[in-house]
Amino acid sequence: MTKRSYGLFLIVTVLFFWGLNWPAMKLALTELPPLTFRSICLAFGAVFLLSLGKISGAKLSFPLAFLPRMALAAGLNITGWHVATGYGIPMIEAGRAVIAAYSMPLWTSLFGIWVLGERPSSRTWMGLALGMAAMGLLLSPSLEAVARAPAGVALVTLGAISWGLGTVVAKRWIWPMPTTVFVGWQMAIGLIPVALAALAFDPPVAWGEITDWAWGGFAYAVIIPMGYCHWGYFKLLTLLPAHVTAISMLATPVVGVASAAILLHEHFGATEIGALALVVGSLALIHRPKH
Repeated sequence: MTKRSYGLFLIVTVLFFWGLNWPAMKLALTELPPLTFRSICLAFGAVFLLSLGKISGAKLSFPLAFLPRMALAAGLNITGWHVATGYGIPMIEAGRAVIAAYSMPLWTSLFGIWVLGERPSSRTWMGLALGMAAMGLLLSPSLEAVARAPAGVALVTLGAISWGLGTVVAKRWIWPMPTTVFVGWQMAIGLIPVALAALAFDPPVAWGEITDWAWGGFAYAVIIPMGYCHWGYFKLLTLLPAHVTAISMLATPVVGVASAAILLHEHFGATEIGALALVVGSLALIHRPKH
C-alpha cells in the first residue's frame, strides 16, 4: 500500500467511525454524567493504546524533557476537548453538536499558519471554504434551536478550538515514540484532571438503571473512537500537513448527521445532501493529485 492510499484509507475509516460516535455519545450522555463518561473512555483508550504499543515492542517510557510538551498536547487534545464537548453535547442535538465541533479545521489552519508557518495553497483554502460552507448549511435550519442553547454551542466550539490548537502542538515537535504510545500517554495524562473533576462534580451513577440504548452508545464510544480513531488521526499527522489532516475530517459531521437521523430520528433532507456535496468537493480539492 502506497503512502497516499494508506492515508486515504485512514481518512475514510476515521471520519466514518468518528461520525457514528456522535449519536452514540448522545445516547450515552443522556443517562451518564459527562465527566464520568469521558473518564472511562479515556482510561480505556490509554490502556488499549499503551498495551498495543507494548505488544508491538515499543518502549513506553519517554525522556522527561518531553513531559511539558506532552502535558500541553494532552491538555488541549484530551482534557479541553473532552470536558467542553462532554458538557456541550447534551444541550443540543447530536447532529448539530458535531457541526459546531468540526469548526476545528478552521482553527487548525489558522493556528498552523501562526505556530508551524504552514502556508496552505489556494486550492486548500478553497477546500476549507467549501467545507465550512457545508457546516454553515447544516447549521442553518437549527439557528433557532441554537439560540435557545447558546451555552451548548459555545462549549462545543471551545472544544473545537482546543482540539485545533492541540493538533498544531502535536505537529510542532518530533516525538521520540510511535503513534500508539504518543496518543496513549496523551490520554493517560489528559485523563487526570477529567477524573478528578468527575469525582468532585458528577453525581453517583445508578448503573443498574441505564438502558440498553445508552449501554450501546457507551460501549461504541469507549471501544472504537477512543482507540482506533484517535490513533488514526495522529497517525495522519505524521503523513500530512496539520491543516490537510484537519480539513479531511470535514466529512465526519455529514456522517454524524446522517447516523443521528437513522438512530435518533433527527432530520436529514435536502440541506444535508447539499452539505454532503460541498464536503465531497472540499475533499476532492485538497486531495487531488498535483500534476
